[in-house]
Amino acid sequence: MAKLGDYEVAVTIGPSYATKRAEAADSMLAFMKAVPQAAPFVGDLIAKNMDWPGAEEIATRLAAQLPPQLLGKNMKDFPPEAKAIITSLKSSTKNLAQDHQKALAMLGDKEADRALQADKQQKDFEAKLAKVAADLEKSTATNIEKAMDRIMGAVNAAEDRASRTRDSENKALLGLAGNLMKQREQKKGQPVDHRHDDA
Repeated sequence: MAKLGDYEVAVTIGPSYATKRAEAADSMLAFMKAVPQAAPFVGDLIAKNMDWPGAEEIATRLAAQLPPQLLGKNMKDFPPEAKAIITSLKSSTKNLAQDHQKALAMLGDKEADRALQADKQQKDFEAKLAKVAADLEKSTATNIEKAMDRIMGAVNAAEDRASRTRDSENKALLGLAGNLMKQREQKKGQPVDHRHDDA
């Protein structure tokens, strides 16, 4: 028989989960989407909460990849062989980091050298270009000056020829005028010959 009375019911809207484990896995995946850089550190926990075959084995393998301090284990709990391997790996990692820094420094130095070389080449090119321009300007000025000298020489020569021609023409005219004057003077002093008039 059903009991009569007042009851409160709470309804939650959202995905339904068969188990709390599946709900936890879904929440962890949502967390990884929000904070993707956390994936390497919580991947084993997400795999552990999955409901598919092999999830535990995958979780174990992912956990083995984590640094010991994330697993809550101390180095003193490891066997001596494992400690030696871990110490060697730490040393190798440190050496690799140092080598990486040196390589970056060398690369930076080479970049600086290349930049200096490129700057020097640019300045050399600009200096050569300026010299070519100056030489061209000087050559052009010299050629113009030579051309002007030739033109002035030709003008002076033409003026000299014209002057000599005028002088010789003037002398010839003066000579002709002198001859005419002499002839006129001679005619004035001679008796008039009428023989020519009768003819």
